[in-house]
Amino acid sequence: MLAAQCSVARAILDLTVEELAKKAGVTADIILRIEAGAPLDEDTLAKVQAAFETEGVEFTFGDRPGVKIRTLDGIIEVSAGGSVVPLKH
Repeated sequence: MLAAQCSVARAILDLTVEELAKKAGVTADIILRIEAGAPLDEDTLAKVQAAFETEGVEFTFGDRPGVKIRTLDGIIEVSAGGSVVPLKH
């Protein structure tokens, strides 16, 4: 999970730093460090990524890393750079 992916996913889910930290079982400082791009151990990143995945977030990689989130209307895909692409089923 990249720093920008964490920020974008948290924004789309409308979660505060504290809410995400609680869901992931980490401190708010850890979330801030992830979003700042600070290096963290893989177990910590996995906890945060798992918390997002529980909320329906799928992380995408490749030439345009981003996130996909399933909604009732389809799938929203957001690149880590911020462009939004609504996809229908």
